[in-house]
Amino acid sequence: MLSLSAKGQDGQIEINSSIVTIHRKGMLAKMNKGLTTGDRRIPIGNITAVQFKAAGLTSGYIRFSVLGSVDRSPGVLKGQRDENQVQFITKHQPEFEAIRDRVEAEIIRRPNGHSPSSTTPTTDVAEQIRKLAQLRDEGILSDDEFQGKKKQLLGL
Repeated sequence: MLSLSAKGQDGQIEINSSIVTIHRKGMLAKMNKGLTTGDRRIPIGNITAVQFKAAGLTSGYIRFSVLGSVDRSPGVLKGQRDENQVQFITKHQPEFEAIRDRVEAEIIRRPNGHSPSSTTPTTDVAEQIRKLAQLRDEGILSDDEFQGKKKQLLGL
């Protein structure tokens, strides 16, 4: 899959087939994000949403909501310290739109629009076994059918 990149005011974004990397280089990045900020690598599968504000009189920004993290207040001023947000100016907007479109396409391709890691296989298997037990108790499945399917689900 084609790699994309975009250079913003307080960071650069690179995206490949499975990782979004936010690099913090330049004076504005150091001022807003701090001197010790390094690269932020986010698996695309952990991104749950993309927030995008077009550049105009003020800078635009792209912000990634990440599974398991607390969303901060978005915006150009409030988001200056947000590690998942990068600001850009009008001339760089098409690059950021391409990144937004690519990540949103990946989110849409997921089953039910959820991250593959948002549900654990153990929970799914346990729920399936509960449903099979209910079907057995209702007389729809025999005990042998239930035990066979249960073993199959548990990988035995």
